[in-house]
Amino acid sequence: MAKKRILYVDAMIDAECGQSFFNGVIEALEKSQVHSKLDLITVRFNYGERRFSPRLMAELVRDYDAEGVILSGSEKNTSEIQNAWIQDYLFGLGRMLEDFPNMPVYGICFGHQALACLFEGETSRFSYKAGFENITPSHMAKYHPVFSKFPGGLKIGVSHGDHVVRIPKDFYLLASSDYCDCQAIAHDTRPIFSTQSHPEITADIRRVGSEKEAWDQYSDDDFETQDGPRFLSSVFEWMHDSIIR
Repeated sequence: MAKKRILYVDAMIDAECGQSFFNGVIEALEKSQVHSKLDLITVRFNYGERRFSPRLMAELVRDYDAEGVILSGSEKNTSEIQNAWIQDYLFGLGRMLEDFPNMPVYGICFGHQALACLFEGETSRFSYKAGFENITPSHMAKYHPVFSKFPGGLKIGVSHGDHVVRIPKDFYLLASSDYCDCQAIAHDTRPIFSTQSHPEITADIRRVGSEKEAWDQYSDDDFETQDGPRFLSSVFEWMHDSIIR
């Protein structure tokens, strides 16, 4: 049987940082129970030899015959809602979700915020936060196929300056933390969910110029004991099981 294709939509600007996050995605896939059944394809909007406009998200899903999508983080800010690139991204995301209503979609950080904006939620700017945080599941988390595997909560990496301040229409809260009320959300009926956190963060982030200072305080043990890789592996398993052929 042919592998199921997952499209990783990379919206990072800094190539070194983007590659570090992508490496974490690859590592999590390799540790998942479905790694031999999934094929991960990457498209980049802001760096690399071949760049795509975010307005073309639906076309890219179609061209690559993708059956699931992961929306990466970004240095862009959804709170700057009038920014032309943000508008292009939201247009492309909206069209993709309209054209592929049953496709599983997982949003990370910026992807989480973009989904909130698209579904009539709201994001806002606050002081930058980076490091490992304790994430507390909501009472609804036990019904979600990924969050139900972490009933005691998560210790997971965050790196962001925007956050969701109003849960979008047709979504419910999955998790919160002491500094951010909306750490994760899921759609009521569609296979869409997102997290403010970065489960793809690995110790490699300490060698990235733009992130080095924020993460230098953490030891190898901190990265080895955090829940990000296990969580992201569960996301891949959820995606595999959610794909309808």
